[in-house]
Amino acid sequence: MNRFAQRYPGAAHCCLPEDDDALVDSSFAQQFLRISRNTLARLTQSGKLPVVRLGRACRYRAGDVRRLATPGVAQ
Repeated sequence: MNRFAQRYPGAAHCCLPEDDDALVDSSFAQQFLRISRNTLARLTQSGKLPVVRLGRACRYRAGDVRRLATPGVAQ
């Protein structure tokens, strides 16, 4: 089990799109993962949560967010 899933066991509290390629914004990712803006930035900069840039906007693939919140999947 990864450290994130151990620390945030109830992360799956809101609905992510079923399509893994669907894009969600940073505030949705924060709410889904129950983390702060700074923690989201650290996860993005470390490469643990890949980002899709659309101009100046940052979006995250729903599948990547789901994998990070799933125990034992992401490292």
